[in-house]
Amino acid sequence: MPDPVDIIVGRNVRQFRALRRVSQLELGEALGLTFQQIQKYEKGANRVSASKLHQIAVFLDVEISALFEGAGMSPFGSRVELSPDAYALALSYDKLNSPAGKEAVKTIVTLMTGEAAETAACFRWAIRIPTEKHDLFKIWMIFRHMQVCMWSWRDDVRQDIDR
Repeated sequence: MPDPVDIIVGRNVRQFRALRRVSQLELGEALGLTFQQIQKYEKGANRVSASKLHQIAVFLDVEISALFEGAGMSPFGSRVELSPDAYALALSYDKLNSPAGKEAVKTIVTLMTGEAAETAACFRWAIRIPTEKHDLFKIWMIFRHMQVCMWSWRDDVRQDIDR
């Protein structure tokens, strides 16, 4: 019977591998293993050695601790598990350099999920309209806000270039 931590580590390896669109064969070749061995790691059937964990983390460009998420070993407490798409979105968001761009993304996501709508100050008046009756209007407003944020971002870039 596999240890629960081995199963969690294997699941996390599979998630990060899939997120980066790396096949079991590619990961195996990078580590000097067969794809069958990667399958066994991902199922938790075989334990991953410390050196292989390090190699996997380096190859997949993640912290080793990320491979243990969900095992109850994190010094930061429990974390929300993200789907591969949500994780990719978070990585892209983190790469944004413009505060205006980050604010635009937060506003768009907030509006589209309907959560904390009152915090989106520039859309406060639009949110009072029933959602189902104004989806197209809301989408138009989101793109309009993105356009304004892009203008702000463009101005930030121009100022950086002028310096």
